Amino acid sequence: MGCVGPWSAVAAQVWGVGFWVYIFVDCIAVEFARAMQPLQQNDLTAGQWIGYIAISLSLLVVEGIRAFQKSFSPMLVRRARELTAESACWELLLAPFFV
Repeated sequence: MGCVGPWSAVAAQVWGVGFWVYIFVDCIAVEFARAMQPLQQNDLTAGQWIGYIAISLSLLVVEGIRAFQKSFSPMLVRRARELTAESACWELLLAPFFV
């Protein structure tokens, strides 16, 4: 049985996806500041720079593109679209945990 109306499903979808977007943006902001420290301090050796670049590129490809953009992000949107006006109220209220 539906909760309130057709807009409740849209609000739950925005709430569910928006919650995860906020968490990811917050994590990116915190980690970006830490990742920029070697560039600001400029105190790495040539070998450390090679390692820094190799690790950064591998994280971009493996975690950023393969895991997030090809797996997690589409699943998040697909699960959000499963929230409809016929969904139970508790599913709509707890949308970030459902998605």
